[in-house]
Amino acid sequence: MVEKMPGKVTEAILYHCGYCTNNLAVLFRGAQWEKRIFPALAVRICHKDLGNILYDTGYSESIFQKGVFLWLYRQVLPVCFKKGDRIDEKLALDGVSRESVKYIILSHNHPDHTGGLSRFPEYELVALKETLKGVPPGINPESRRAPERLLTNHFLCRYFEQVYDLFGDGSLIGIRLDGHCKGQMGLWIPDLKLFLAADACWGKDLVRHTLRMRLAPRLIQRSFSQYKDTLRRICRMKRDYPEIQVVFSHETGREQRLWP
Repeated sequence: MVEKMPGKVTEAILYHCGYCTNNLAVLFRGAQWEKRIFPALAVRICHKDLGNILYDTGYSESIFQKGVFLWLYRQVLPVCFKKGDRIDEKLALDGVSRESVKYIILSHNHPDHTGGLSRFPEYELVALKETLKGVPPGINPESRRAPERLLTNHFLCRYFEQVYDLFGDGSLIGIRLDGHCKGQMGLWIPDLKLFLAADACWGKDLVRHTLRMRLAPRLIQRSFSQYKDTLRRICRMKRDYPEIQVVFSHETGREQRLWP
């Protein structure tokens, strides 16, 4: 069994804030010719003491701005983003104001995770140092903080080298998941037995395809060897603790609400 739950998180809501598309046969050798939608995940975490916390913010209209990088991004990963997909619009439908979000945890600084940052007026941005350095210009949160409470006796330390207590109450645990990029941070929510694994893989059904990833998508990863190592660690954790729900940021499926 996983460690005792702290009883701080009451709910998590998984939103899809736009999506990109690609073909599985282009990504993996031996895969069927199948167009796949990859949603951009943003998660609202309801915390008894800290209120509404976001983990990532999905796409926004900014993905269609001019610039060579964004143009190349859209050529490689065609993006669909329509009215109502932005994270603050999703929150409004649930009766949640932008002002109520005081903390945003950022897994890493790619456009499908940072798009909605500018929609929130004042908040503390929590991310690993490498991610904070790459936050897009024009984003001015109330403060920026890298986690400092490095844990040494948490059960996740058996699988991952850097594990952090983000708020000092055991409710939200950050985990370094290098490979896709340096400074990617996953999130463990013990109250929900939920492990948010960011872009450590593109979906649970695609884990077994990892070793057959084609050259082009391998080159997108900062380090494919680290990418494989991180995914192996997640799989070992899941094997030892099958009750843990692992969610990757671009899995297919519906938006959903999760309770303890």
